[in-house]
Amino acid sequence: MKCLICARYCVGQRDVRILQGQGPLHQACLRTLQFAKRQYLGLDLTAQKDEELAQLVALIENELASRNNRSHKPKTECYIRTTLQ
Repeated sequence: MKCLICARYCVGQRDVRILQGQGPLHQACLRTLQFAKRQYLGLDLTAQKDEELAQLVALIENELASRNNRSHKPKTECYIRTTLQ
């Protein structure tokens, strides 16, 4: 079977993923496809409002800072809005 993106063989290769109903992809090819579609871990970035993307950026910056064990004052205050429907 060949990769949907690069058309190289996937049989016997490491890091091969399957797109349900479509076929195999190399992990690197899948990342390329996700970046082209502007998706990450199932999150469609194009569907997010600017405010939501700004909140996501702030959360990521804070998480990276805490993982690096350095004192960090958040550049942006992050208010997460939740709505119950």
